[in-house]
Amino acid sequence: MASKKLGAALGAIALMLTACGGSGGEAGGSAGEPIRIGGAYSVSGAFATLGVEANEGAEAYVKCRNDSGGVLGRPLELVSIDTASDPQVVLDAVQRLADRDGVVGIVGPEGTPTTIAAIQASRTAQVPIISNGGSWPFGQTPEQLEWVFSTTPPTQQIMDGYVEWWTKRGDVKTFAVIGADTPFLAVPRQWYEAKKDFLAVKMVAFVPFPPGAVDPVAEATTIRDANPDFIISWSSGPDQATALRTLSRLGVDVPIGMNGGVTSDVFGRIAGPELLAGKYAATYPPESLEDLPADYPLTQTIKEYTSCMQTAGFDSKSGASSAYLGYDAVASLVQGIETAGSVEPHALRNALETQTYVGASAVYKRTPQNHNGAQGINYNISENANGAWSLVHLPTGGRS
Repeated sequence: MASKKLGAALGAIALMLTACGGSGGEAGGSAGEPIRIGGAYSVSGAFATLGVEANEGAEAYVKCRNDSGGVLGRPLELVSIDTASDPQVVLDAVQRLADRDGVVGIVGPEGTPTTIAAIQASRTAQVPIISNGGSWPFGQTPEQLEWVFSTTPPTQQIMDGYVEWWTKRGDVKTFAVIGADTPFLAVPRQWYEAKKDFLAVKMVAFVPFPPGAVDPVAEATTIRDANPDFIISWSSGPDQATALRTLSRLGVDVPIGMNGGVTSDVFGRIAGPELLAGKYAATYPPESLEDLPADYPLTQTIKEYTSCMQTAGFDSKSGASSAYLGYDAVASLVQGIETAGSVEPHALRNALETQTYVGASAVYKRTPQNHNGAQGINYNISENANGAWSLVHLPTGGRS
């Protein structure tokens, strides 16, 4: 079944998104042959709101890098597969990219279920995988993450950012959480259980609804009746829009904040401008470049990202909130290649796990025990007003 799904996914888009000439080659190819990087992106399905733009960010970096001469005297080539938001397809795609396509590393799993599938495949594939989404560390041990890294600030930081903002506001003493019942929803619950004894706010309701539900009115009613000061809607893609729509239909008149990855044009078309008006969302630093302090540590990389996206003909501003994660994943991998001076998988993995990478999304200081290493709080809080997202809170933890 997975092979059939993979075949259908490959038929949906071009297999290769080639940003340079040449026919590819093995990981240890000779000088002048392209260094092949695999992309496992959800260009279709529930996570397409994340995968489409992450893929664009990866393409933009590859184009810019090739325009400046490539790496180790060789051009880069991005070989991408549409995983259709299906964990089973991810399992096949990772193995195919490593075995048949000869990639030196893989970037792209952007959802929690799809990244968990990539983690499972990584022990056999034995090439570095850099996820640009989901909820690090996905409930996995360092041993299970031996070949897996991340260029997404842990999503627990989103809740830290909201609490810092609520403290500043002074009018939020209680909150409730609603979301699709996926592994991603475990993040705010686990965060609260770990920190509740130290918080000045109380969670008064935590309500999951079935993924793909059309009208979770019973669950939304429970949230409304808990009478919170603030609601966190925690889902991806269409499920996020469904939660907002149902709460709106019930006449819920409470501030609503969302997780990251919802400020993209793709999600905006799913939800519609009226539904998003007045809502809050976790956003990444590149979305607020004009509002960042002059000494903000990510500014230079954000400017480079913006330039590369524009050169590649992609949207660099209007909430392309997964594009910089895709950009960072490839840039981090390439920095690892430069440090190792090699594309040999073990040498590259070793370089990545002691890497300090200043990205567009965060400063990452990795160790053998922590293959993410994002420093500080890297999610801002923005509000949708007049059809645009505007910064309302820059966490002090983001000044890492």
